[in-house]
Amino acid sequence: NGFAAIEQYKEYHKPLDMGEWTDYYGIGATIFHMLTFKTPTDSVTLKENNSRLNIYEQHNGLVHYKILEIVNLLCHPDPAVRKKIDLGKVIEEVKHIVPFNYNPEDYSIEKILMNN
Repeated sequence: NGFAAIEQYKEYHKPLDMGEWTDYYGIGATIFHMLTFKTPTDSVTLKENNSRLNIYEQHNGLVHYKILEIVNLLCHPDPAVRKKIDLGKVIEEVKHIVPFNYNPEDYSIEKILMNN
């Protein structure tokens, strides 16, 4: 499937060479799917083709470029690159895009989800 990092495939990982960076790939792949409605190419195929997920060409054009950069980084095929990700900094970047305390007066998630 396209949601597993390369190190989750037994033929590509060393024992105990998984960690939070492995989860980053799955999170990034899930966001990729949410933004594109497409299943990501599996990480083995990406490694064999020396390629990466191409979120920039596959999203709908309505997503802030920093979100695309974050997804691209989280889905990096090289675990050594993902090991260097500072999740705190990623969260701070997201906060600058959409403040967590943003709540317009007429906003109601229930109205949106229930078509009320």
